Amino acid sequence: WFRTITLAGTDPFGPEGAEGEIIKDYVDQNFVWPDFNVVKLYETQGTLCKETVKEKIDAGCGIFNHVGHGDITVWKLPGRWRYYTVSDARSQTNGYKLPVITTLSCLTARFSDADCLAEAFVLNPNGGAIAYLGSTRVAWGYVGEYATVGLGGEMDWRLCKAFFDGKRELGRLWAQAITEYVENHDLHTRYDEQFYLDWKTVAEYGAPLGDPTLLIGGRGAPASIAVHAVDKSGDPVEGLTIKLYTEQGYTLGAEKTNSTGWAVFPSIVKGNYTIYAYKDGIQVARHVVSVAEERKTVELVCGLYDYTFEVVDGDGEPVVNANITVYLNGQGYASAVTDLKGKAVVEDLPPATYQVSVKYHKVDVYNGTITVSEQEIAAESPKLTLPAKIYDLKLRCVDAGGYGVGGVFLYLTGPTDYPWMRVTDGSGWAEFVNLPSANYTCSIVYEGVELETDFIQLLEGDELKIEELELYPIVFQVLDGGWEPIPSAKISVYHQNGTLVCEKTTNSTGWAIFPGLFTGNYSYTAVWKGVRVGGGNLTLERSESVRLIATVYDLTLTFKELDGEPVSNVYLELSNSTGVVLRRWVEDSSTSIENLIEGVYSYRIYYLGEEVSSSSFNLTEQAQLVEALCSLYDWELTLLDENGEPLPDARVELYLWNGTLYANCTTNSDGTARFDNLPPQEYEVRATWQGVEVASARLRLEAEEQTSQLGCSVYDLSVRVVDQEGAPIVGANVT
Repeated sequence: WFRTITLAGTDPFGPEGAEGEIIKDYVDQNFVWPDFNVVKLYETQGTLCKETVKEKIDAGCGIFNHVGHGDITVWKLPGRWRYYTVSDARSQTNGYKLPVITTLSCLTARFSDADCLAEAFVLNPNGGAIAYLGSTRVAWGYVGEYATVGLGGEMDWRLCKAFFDGKRELGRLWAQAITEYVENHDLHTRYDEQFYLDWKTVAEYGAPLGDPTLLIGGRGAPASIAVHAVDKSGDPVEGLTIKLYTEQGYTLGAEKTNSTGWAVFPSIVKGNYTIYAYKDGIQVARHVVSVAEERKTVELVCGLYDYTFEVVDGDGEPVVNANITVYLNGQGYASAVTDLKGKAVVEDLPPATYQVSVKYHKVDVYNGTITVSEQEIAAESPKLTLPAKIYDLKLRCVDAGGYGVGGVFLYLTGPTDYPWMRVTDGSGWAEFVNLPSANYTCSIVYEGVELETDFIQLLEGDELKIEELELYPIVFQVLDGGWEPIPSAKISVYHQNGTLVCEKTTNSTGWAIFPGLFTGNYSYTAVWKGVRVGGGNLTLERSESVRLIATVYDLTLTFKELDGEPVSNVYLELSNSTGVVLRRWVEDSSTSIENLIEGVYSYRIYYLGEEVSSSSFNLTEQAQLVEALCSLYDWELTLLDENGEPLPDARVELYLWNGTLYANCTTNSDGTARFDNLPPQEYEVRATWQGVEVASARLRLEAEEQTSQLGCSVYDLSVRVVDQEGAPIVGANVT
């Protein structure tokens, strides 16, 4: 009875195709073992009804697989108002012939707030099911021929697949299906994102009903096989794929060997099995084992071999730090680096033909093939002799008089992104040993300054190439227009091909000294405060001295009102094409700025936090005095009471748009408050008299000499005191 699978499929979505039957056929064609009896209850064949469902469950089957509409307590069956209900599940009398039920139907496993159909199956004391794997909420699925490509349809067949993959514990079966679904789909938890329903599908199948340690279809105590994989040297091998097959050829699963070479298959039925070991898809071992006891240990010797490479140069000397890469089918498979003896061992190669590449400082120096097999290993000693493509180079640095210069740092950069470095000795010599044939760039650094870059071609056959490098010093001095030294100017020297050779910064006296450069054509620039202030070209054949007169001037800025009156206590911001040059608080009506580079400048003047002037000018040798006119106005405000009379001794306050108090004043005997040097803008005017606010208004200052009137809520009050007969009372104090 156990080797029977019942497949129940409906047509839930109409004309697109019978989705339930499509999924069941997919299970039958792809996963069911040949020795299983397949029973199909299909809506389109007229074989699916309540009676046939009850009959097949009572007859016994290992797995009952259903696809169709459902609710918390029912499966929907073909026909109007036809259901398989909780009562039907409770009435099953299949005894101990208990199936695992997997189903794609909405809500039937919703145990959280109702007695669901799944509970009725697993709690039936006279039969029912040993486990129920279904959806706790709405089960989503694709329509028609796409029913198997995702959502509940895919989850349904993956549960069946795990059953026939040999996952004998219920928990392992369920876990495999969930894991495989997650590995093949993106999951998003936001309902408005593309893969939201994939997340819902995983979540809704997250509660299997049944004992997760249940051994499906077994009887008696389970057995286990522990496989210990070792290579030909007896060393454990990590990461092998170990597969276990039954006598009938069914796989019971695959496990990876751990760091000690072990892989364990728990909870299997006693019997005969075949063990296969694979490394990267290549079979490296096969072993037949009979399991009669509860725990079987197998020592699996795999066809994995260690291959030793010895890399030598043309003189037969070992090459250290050569990178050996072994390729299989065009893909990098393994790699190793040669030691001090020029040797490297690549371990655990399965039998195959490999391509071998050897790189030395990122240059290919060998390419070939090897065949790894037990016969080849026994027949030859694997050793690679590197062709003579590695050479020596000697360089000598001399000064203008032809004398060797010691202490010069030479950096060779070639096919690798890191340089070889040597320092010249007292005679100016430096030797580089074992260089791959290639083009090199030689950077020369002397006394901390990068002097020059030269280009050297090391060709095949140049067993010892010797070159001399002649160096000459250059001295630069940078002065301003008044012949005063400019410190901190950056001098950059470029080779004729545009390559930057070296840079230095002038000292406090305007000097910058370059200890030595090669003969040749150069260009140079002087940059000060981020702006180029000079430059030129130079043909170097001997020691040179260069004087640069920089286009740098002094500037005087004066600040005045529109009527010519001086303005003090302003904030100045001066900018050019490089950005802000300076920001300065100026207490006087003028300021001087030294050593400004020739060019176009712009300024902004702020008074009491408000911008009152902005403009631009071209600073040249002739234009070094600039007058900044500031938009500042005077304002007379007259306060009048309700009778139109002036209001003296009232406090007038001016507020900016953001509520900040800007200025204040007290009215004179004419009720007038005068404010001088105000930026033109809108102000909020508040007037207080005897501690009480009597006026508030928003007024705009727009003219140079502006007068404004503001009416105040101030009144005259007359009080007449009389006695009971209405006669006036003289001398009474009124408060």
